[in-house]
Amino acid sequence: MSRVHKSNTPPSPPQTERKNPIQMGEMAIELPGSWSDRTVYTFVAPRVVDPRQSPHLRMRSGFRENLSVSRERIPYGTTAEDYLDDQLEELQPRLQRFRFLYDEPILISGQTGHSVAYRFSLRGQRLDVCQLRIAVPVGYDMLVFTGTAAAHVFDQKKDSFVAVAQSLRFPPQPLP
Repeated sequence: MSRVHKSNTPPSPPQTERKNPIQMGEMAIELPGSWSDRTVYTFVAPRVVDPRQSPHLRMRSGFRENLSVSRERIPYGTTAEDYLDDQLEELQPRLQRFRFLYDEPILISGQTGHSVAYRFSLRGQRLDVCQLRIAVPVGYDMLVFTGTAAAHVFDQKKDSFVAVAQSLRFPPQPLP
């Protein structure tokens, strides 16, 4: 006969984890409180019809200019310049034929941010592209705009990327 020890203490109710409501356009979800929101939006330009203007589109799978907007939680006090420096340090060894182009401060919707541009090769060095990254700290988050275009049209496209970033409007932020 086996002995089963019974406790006089009632079992404790299961702990409910804090929920993190996330609004996504017309819908909303609830994530476990320990999860973080790293929202990413990606926008892609239409195909260019004349391949003479964009020879990179002759490739089988094609390449189109694109813009992504992401958000990442950052330690308090992180500047946009520091954030982008860290990003470039990670990216540079992984990108073929990486070449730094420039960096400069930028103002986005009244917030001080920073921008960097660089060039690298895609698809086994068959296509050179440039990226413009704009980082803007907002509270404990860093908003990052990344515009990517084929290198031969980047100078024409970068103003469009900046204009999209500068169209951003921030809702009022609660005090920390």
